[in-house]
Amino acid sequence: LKLGIYQRFKASRLTDSLATAMKTIEAMAKTDSLTNLYNRRYGLEQLEKEHTRQKRHGDDLSIILFDLDYFKNINDSHGHAAGDKILKHVSHLASSQLRKEDILCRYGGEEFLIVLPQTSLDNTGKTAERIRYSLEKTVCTYSDVEIPATASFATASIHETDNPLQRIDAADKALDAAKESGRNCVCVAPEIQSDLPEPHET
Repeated sequence: LKLGIYQRFKASRLTDSLATAMKTIEAMAKTDSLTNLYNRRYGLEQLEKEHTRQKRHGDDLSIILFDLDYFKNINDSHGHAAGDKILKHVSHLASSQLRKEDILCRYGGEEFLIVLPQTSLDNTGKTAERIRYSLEKTVCTYSDVEIPATASFATASIHETDNPLQRIDAADKALDAAKESGRNCVCVAPEIQSDLPEPHET
């Protein structure tokens, strides 16, 4: 009887260990190891889910794409460890300006994507400006050296008939425009016309 209890106890412990390991693996699969933000793949999956939800309910959906200004200069001048700290600093600061339902991911390198469900383009612009201003006014310290950092931002709305990836491309072009305008600013991606034909009256 005691042996049976012990075996069941061991089996229960093993099951718990496996469940914990699976949760860890799942978290690692969707998380950027440096910033602890969602990674690009998971961010795009969530964008697609929000777009599907939008098509059902007709809610607003918008995105922010932003890129750190002159990040290569930070790495070259202060080292990659300093650059890593800047990325963590920006990740924390941006997260603090978002709602719990917003989705922030590290899109690649020093570029970040934010998915904002049920958010108009106007309010998305206000969110981008809050993050931009907070970053501009905050200095990150590494090895007793103050390192200022700014970012360029682009916003884009997504409609039911849009392709979300095409809207990210549009935001990327608007991001280039923000950089050409002097950086540390917010630009808006233009709306696109639907490829669907106009409905005919019957």
